[in-house]
Order: sequence, then C-alpha cells, then structure tokens
Amino acid sequence: MAASSRQVKIDGVDYVLADLSEASRTQLMNIQAVDGEIARLQQQLAFARTARSVYVALLRDSLKEAEAAEDKKEDKKEDKKEVLPAEASGKKKSARKPAGSDV
Repeated sequence: MAASSRQVKIDGVDYVLADLSEASRTQLMNIQAVDGEIARLQQQLAFARTARSVYVALLRDSLKEAEAAEDKKEDKKEDKKEVLPAEASGKKKSARKPAGSDV
C-alpha cells in the first residue's frame, strides 16, 4: 500500500493519512505513542501482579512453617508435663496400700 493511500479509521470514518492536516497527524502519532505506553505499563502491571502472587504464597508457607514449629514446641511442653517428677529423676515409687485396704 502506498503511503499516500494509507488510511486510518477514526470514529468509524476512514481517512487517508496524506489528507490529514499536520496537527491531525501529530495527534495520531501521540495516540499511537500513548497506546504503546499503556501496553508497556500493562505488561509491567502483569509482572508486578505475578510477583505479588509469589510473595503471598511465600508468606503463607512461612506462616505455616512458623505454626508447625510452634505446635512442635507446644507438643514438647505437653510431653514434659506428662512425665512425673519421680519418673524424671529415675526413682521408682513404692507401692503403698492405702490405710484400711485389703487389696
């Protein structure tokens, strides 16, 4: 297509570029430049959203690991509480019969 017959559609109307005024061609170039910038920014936004999703996933993993570590600590504390002092020192309790018991 020759440069003189190139057309552009604006608001549903076809215009021959060569017939446009210098001001109109300048505005058309500005629109094209802005469209390119919008496309670039949309790509950057997509990258940022992807990065954010990764950071959210890493945060969730980190919180789960912290909760699991805390649960292990609590389990160890509970295990220690279940051990009786005599058992912990290695001493055995003597078996005493309650007073008045024949069993």
